[in-house]
Amino acid sequence: MARALPVLDGETPFQQDYMPVLLDVIKQLKAGLVDSLHSIYVFGSVARREAKAGMSDLNLTVIVQRPAYYVRAIGSEYYSPADYFPVLGCFGC
Repeated sequence: MARALPVLDGETPFQQDYMPVLLDVIKQLKAGLVDSLHSIYVFGSVARREAKAGMSDLNLTVIVQRPAYYVRAIGSEYYSPADYFPVLGCFGC
């Protein structure tokens, strides 16, 4: 049976363990995408406030205002938040 999507409000904060990584990812995206960034959507266990430290990953959808081939790369290296925030699980390691 399909589960209904939870209603999330802006008054309920994300889990404290995940705030540093969320803020860092937002900072990195803003710096790399500059004026191309439209919005960032968090989904999955972090959005539901059910994430488990060291096991859950971070699911994001990033919306840009122009096609991806116009968007400048974020830094010169691949950015992996899991390298800096152990609260994230290591998937594919």
